[in-house]
Amino acid sequence: EEREKEIATLKEEREKEVKVLKEEREKQIKVLKEEREKEISEIKEEKARVIKDLNEKRENEIQVLKEEREKEISEIKEEKARVIKDLNEKRENEIQVLKEEREK
Repeated sequence: EEREKEIATLKEEREKEVKVLKEEREKQIKVLKEEREKEISEIKEEKARVIKDLNEKRENEIQVLKEEREKEISEIKEEKARVIKDLNEKRENEIQVLKEEREK
């Protein structure tokens, strides 16, 4: 009978130890899950920052390219206007020379 009490006591103690171990394990799992979720959240935030920075950089580069293109187009138009003006002046001079030669 006393041995049965000891066995019952040992069994109860073992069950308590198992319960405590399970609770500790569950706490550790909960902590690990929370840490993982925090890390994932931080990674997502960093990813969002990186994407935002890359988009801003790309937009800036696009703006610079647009401005450069507009400047080049403007320069080409100015050069074209100068060439047309020069050609018109040359033509008028040639016409004037031909008129003068005809009058002689």
